[in-house]
Amino acid sequence: MTDRARMDHGVGRSRPHWLRGLSATLLGVILVAGGQIAGAMPTAAANGCNQGRKAGPGGHEYQLVCNRVTFAQAKAAAVKAGGHLATIAGAQENGFVFGLVDVPGAWSEPNIYDMITGPWIGFLQAPDGAEPAGGWGWVTGESVGFTNWASGEPNDFADSPAPEDRAVFWGPAGVPSGAWNDIGGGGSAAYVIEFEPKPKIDWTMPARLTVDTPEEQNWAVLDGLPGIRDLDPSEWKANVFLRRGDAKYTCPAGTRFHWSVKPLDGGKVLRKPDPGCSFSLRVSRLGRYEVTATKETRRNGRWQREDDPTARRTVLLKDWLIVGLGDSNGSGEGNPSTFYYDRCNRGTASYQFQTALYVEQQDPRTSVSFIHASCSGARIEHLVDRSYPGTRAASPPLDPQIEQVSFLLSQTTPKRSVDAVLVSAGVNDLAFGPVLKFCVVEGQQTSTPCPELGTFVDTDSRGQITSIVANANGMALRDRLDRLVNQLPGRYPPLSRALKAPIGPSGGLDVAPNRVFITQYPDFMHGSDGDYCDTSGGDDVAIIWGKQTWTWLSQLDARLDRKVRDAAGAYGWRTIGTSPAFLTRGYCNKSNSLFSGVVQSFFRWNMDGPFHPNAEAHLLSRDLHTPLVCARLYKKDDCTGTPR
Repeated sequence: MTDRARMDHGVGRSRPHWLRGLSATLLGVILVAGGQIAGAMPTAAANGCNQGRKAGPGGHEYQLVCNRVTFAQAKAAAVKAGGHLATIAGAQENGFVFGLVDVPGAWSEPNIYDMITGPWIGFLQAPDGAEPAGGWGWVTGESVGFTNWASGEPNDFADSPAPEDRAVFWGPAGVPSGAWNDIGGGGSAAYVIEFEPKPKIDWTMPARLTVDTPEEQNWAVLDGLPGIRDLDPSEWKANVFLRRGDAKYTCPAGTRFHWSVKPLDGGKVLRKPDPGCSFSLRVSRLGRYEVTATKETRRNGRWQREDDPTARRTVLLKDWLIVGLGDSNGSGEGNPSTFYYDRCNRGTASYQFQTALYVEQQDPRTSVSFIHASCSGARIEHLVDRSYPGTRAASPPLDPQIEQVSFLLSQTTPKRSVDAVLVSAGVNDLAFGPVLKFCVVEGQQTSTPCPELGTFVDTDSRGQITSIVANANGMALRDRLDRLVNQLPGRYPPLSRALKAPIGPSGGLDVAPNRVFITQYPDFMHGSDGDYCDTSGGDDVAIIWGKQTWTWLSQLDARLDRKVRDAAGAYGWRTIGTSPAFLTRGYCNKSNSLFSGVVQSFFRWNMDGPFHPNAEAHLLSRDLHTPLVCARLYKKDDCTGTPR
């Protein structure tokens, strides 16, 4: 016999784990011709069989059956039991199944060459398959993406009494492995049944927020906001389907499912579901719907429905309502290519828009409606109780931002509630825009640090600074800003009250404080080395500031951020910090800045854009928001799983 033939019949090197310790003499006594062991084997209970179903990868279950039968008998028995012979799609599954069958009762006794044969798996060769390796496939018809043949297998051994066109686990005794061998289907072996997971009901909702939504819904003609019908459509849709494990279930020929839907929260089903493996759920409102799928099989030309439902699940149609309020930091100022509402320089680059978009994209079972009211130049009062013409002024003035949102929500039926509010507010109460413009102009004319210059200011009817000019006899800019910083805490109480007030035509948002997320402001005053900027040398033709001015601005930003944090603590809001990247990628990092430059903004006709975060910076801010926002909306901080 050749070495190859000896291996096919089983030339081993050691004994299986359950034969270890038997002497060679004892084995010689019990070995007989053909490699069978004479005498009684351990009972099924003692040899590891009859363990019942075991949960395995992908939600599948597996059962080892140690009765030795032919392949055809094993295949029929598996089907009768409600499953099929095991089909193995990868190394993980192969390892699991082998672990299940690695018990003495599942294997043949060693033949004279110390080789043992394990259970059947559902792998077989088509009658017309080219020998030895052609035409192999699974009993289920699924594609073959993984095999684990032993070395030199399959080989359709020439001395075999029948074609070797079926697969078993196989290997040398004492060296258990998950390798396969081809043998004739008329032999006898134990077998493994695989039970597919029962189909489960699942669903997805169409995305309602994309970067194209503002244009598609024509927000620009609606003061930059979605319309009533966008927030409160007459029909909500979801795609309902069956899933088996991780894959969408496909109905085999002659099988379909009858669907029924029961509203649990007062909604109405607007269209009766069609039979099939999936259907389009169309209902009058958001909420819970009990969905039932019952299997139907076509027999003798008629569909026959099973008595018991196949699957039942409560489908929750949830559309998160997220609101963005605030100033230029919230509107996305400095990124004009993304503006969809020029009056407020409001665009899709904004961290607020990007945070809402992230929530939309993470969970296919929910959707997002986003009301983006932030407006460049807005002060806290413009969120609460004072109209605002916009950074590109027009008439009539815009209503206070919270009032705009509250009016929209008051017209929804039933009245929609706010799930999260993203706020950026406080910097314009320090007249930061006029301050920066003043410092840019004066930096061209004097070497005196900007905060030390005497100033004269213009104010509006409420005493808010609208412009600053140099005046040697006036108050130093530093002193003016100290006064404004000290006044800032008194600006936040009206915002807190408006956020908590009931929804109405001129009301509030009725939102819990722990659903309000207020951001701190990025520090743009540092260079690549982490030190404060110094542009007094003329490297920047527009910004001629010494290090003292940059340092003062950074300290002012830090004081502002502390006031934001203190307000959040006082009113129960969540504070969102800023990315460490800002401290090395500030305005004077010429090769890698995260902020819009003066000249750059001028050439993009975005005169309010200088010093504002660019699109990359807004994504960094988004990444700081999403874990906290998601943890409030879901039980996980990546906006997946079960909504709270």
